[in-house]
Amino acid sequence: MEDIDDRIAISRSLKLYNLCLNSIVESIRYAHFYKSWPKADIVSLPSTVLVDLYEKMFEVNRKKVICKIEPKWFDLSTFDLLLQVKTKRLFLIKCNQRLLNAGYEIQQQHLDTFWQSIIYYAFQDMSVSSRTRCFPERWAELINVGLRMADFLNDGGWFDYSTVFLSLTENLFKYMELPERMPKLLQLYALQLYATSSFCNFVKATETYEKISQIITKCKKLKLFKELADVYCSMSIFHFVQNRYEEAYSSARDALNLLSSGLSKKSILNILRHTSKICVQKRCSSQAWLLITQALALGQSIPSLPMFSDILMDSGYYWLNSDDVDRGVTFYRRALNLRLQVYRSNNINIAISNEHLAYALYLQKYTSGDFSEAEKFSKSAFDDMKSILPENHYFQSSVKRVRALILEEIAIESESDVKRNKLLSIADDLHKSALKINIKLVGMKNLQTAKHYGNLGRLYQSMGKFEIAEQFQLKAIAIKEELLGPTNYEVGLSVGHLASLYTYHMKEYKKAEKLYLRSIAINIRLFGKTYSSLGYDYKGLIQVYKNTYNVEYEMFYHEKLREWELARSNIEIKFCKLEIMSPDRIIRSFAENRDNELSGKAETAN
Repeated sequence: MEDIDDRIAISRSLKLYNLCLNSIVESIRYAHFYKSWPKADIVSLPSTVLVDLYEKMFEVNRKKVICKIEPKWFDLSTFDLLLQVKTKRLFLIKCNQRLLNAGYEIQQQHLDTFWQSIIYYAFQDMSVSSRTRCFPERWAELINVGLRMADFLNDGGWFDYSTVFLSLTENLFKYMELPERMPKLLQLYALQLYATSSFCNFVKATETYEKISQIITKCKKLKLFKELADVYCSMSIFHFVQNRYEEAYSSARDALNLLSSGLSKKSILNILRHTSKICVQKRCSSQAWLLITQALALGQSIPSLPMFSDILMDSGYYWLNSDDVDRGVTFYRRALNLRLQVYRSNNINIAISNEHLAYALYLQKYTSGDFSEAEKFSKSAFDDMKSILPENHYFQSSVKRVRALILEEIAIESESDVKRNKLLSIADDLHKSALKINIKLVGMKNLQTAKHYGNLGRLYQSMGKFEIAEQFQLKAIAIKEELLGPTNYEVGLSVGHLASLYTYHMKEYKKAEKLYLRSIAINIRLFGKTYSSLGYDYKGLIQVYKNTYNVEYEMFYHEKLREWELARSNIEIKFCKLEIMSPDRIIRSFAENRDNELSGKAETAN
């Protein structure tokens, strides 16, 4: 009975609270006296009430009310108060993006105010009078403001502004007392490396990485495990975006081993999802599955989680690389829809989602030849990147590559020679531009560079330039073998493409046979006998033996193809109940899955 009474009392309190908020919002909407309200009348409210009030304004009129009050009530000091209400982070990201979309340079205003505060405090410190001198706690609070703003900007995908905030904040540590300096400095470096790596600012990221390397031993001795977990996660991202998967995996395992209930949910989720992506690239499928399902389970349990769309993106990445393109497309669609609700437009996260969905649809529709939807999303991504980023940004390389792949397939399907040649020419320009950007930023010996060479090889095959196509494919294979070894999935992919060129266009059947057999061996070892790309290899070998009049082997691979088709039709769909594990249990399960995969690979090799 008491519980029922308590619930009734809480319900009545909430109704009264909402009535009060609605009353204030209505006053702002229909009266003009708010212009003369002193700012203190609003911002003196508790931060939890203040953010609820702003959210009500946003709900009532998303543009007119918010934009009218912005110059007065969205200054840095007020915004910092709102940021301290962790449960409202998603709303603040939405609000910030709406202001940007309406033409308000809210981030630049915050940055200018932050810089002015630094100048003001610095002049106080230079004062002769100790009475007016700025005390260390004032600098410490300004450092906290910089860290909170950078964390928020990272969540919203505004990595360039985050990097500037952090650079300014880093200069303030000379004013901070020594005992408190190291944890905060480590927090700053984790945010900085995350921002610069996520935005592919490789020069700045390398500088930050080197700074971390200089202090990390000292931080271990100080047992700053909470901060170190975030640092290791950022270090793994730094290596991952540059395709250094061994180093990325090592740092990710260090981060994973520091999982504990003492970490924030955000830190745990970042570690889980990023380590999962690295495991996908390492072909540690059971480890990747464990971590991404844990990230999904935990993410779904937290209302209004800003990074849930990131978890959906990484889930799509897992399925796309686990030979389940349909589910990959499903997760990428969910991620894009969620991001559109948050940002609407003019945000790097929207562009990235469009690009990944376009590529997933390109793979899904490869056999049907219907690339209309993939082309639509690739164009959106291409246009967004063009308006948001400079021409030579690393993301431009990726989005041009995806668009070129799709335009090439549309050209191949076209019945008009004029349209076909025009689209192939556009694809050629896009691939060359993407390759140029990639080489400039990450060099020749890089996996992405090898992919660009391979894509150009496929394009020139479509254009009938077979000798040039062969040279590009050989170059792609050579780089991949040097970086990843001769039995890596990426090597198998390029080997299969070269085999196709030899079979269908250059009539080099002996070379093609050898390459197909190698591709089959790699794919079966890594993905099993039901892997989707095996069909292309079996069909290629059938063509090889048909043209060399080897009836016995032709019939043998016809049978192999039938067995493969039957096995594909009987694949069981992978489902699981999303159960949240404790950090200790995740660490144990990860280690067990690693041991099982290593023993399984050893048995396959034997």
